[in-house]
Amino acid sequence: MKTWTKAVCLALCAGLVVTGAAVGLKSQPGDKKTQPPGGKEGMDPMMAMMLEMSQPVAQHEIIKGFAGTWNADVKMWMDPTSKEPTSSKGTMKGTLLHGGRYLLGEYSGMMGETPFTGTMMWAYNRVDGRYESTWFDSWSTGIFMSKGQATADGKGVESTGTFRMPGPDGKLSEITQREKIAMIGKDKYFMEMWHATKEEGEKKVMEITYTRTAEGARPSAPAVPGVTMPPGTR
Repeated sequence: MKTWTKAVCLALCAGLVVTGAAVGLKSQPGDKKTQPPGGKEGMDPMMAMMLEMSQPVAQHEIIKGFAGTWNADVKMWMDPTSKEPTSSKGTMKGTLLHGGRYLLGEYSGMMGETPFTGTMMWAYNRVDGRYESTWFDSWSTGIFMSKGQATADGKGVESTGTFRMPGPDGKLSEITQREKIAMIGKDKYFMEMWHATKEEGEKKVMEITYTRTAEGARPSAPAVPGVTMPPGTR
């Protein structure tokens, strides 16, 4: 076996072992073999569970609803001296990745007089039973991470995360960000965002209405057997 082939095999094996240990699925001598979703007999419990956890489920259908190209109408309440929001417009392109397991969101618009771009990654983590997302943009150098759960009506997700940013006095302040994103219909969705600090409590800072563009028809994704779309999102 060539040296590079050995290295690839070792790297893949090491990654599988680390992942299995991280979710508490390390097999022990004498463990009974299980029947994985693919029907392959003789697979050890660790590999069977890893294969199971890699399969999309009903929660991924929420993510799929946000794929496509959307016009964004933005309102922001970031100026503490003004009660009126500032307005801007932009475009969000949502692309499904890896068989509908993830959504890549690419935003382009303006922030005041300055061009603004942002990137989102969104997923449902079956191992930990939660939605996870990241956001990074042209107005920062960090990556914001949030975690959340589906809303009671099954049409969206509410999530939270923390980060630091300069406050009105120019000093760094720790912010807890809460956001809610939900489908209004198959061609429109709404996002709201709140920021909270120990000193001032929570206040609304942003809302965005997204409307699907004519050329942004929802792309197809591999069907997930046995999975149905939450009510009202088709």
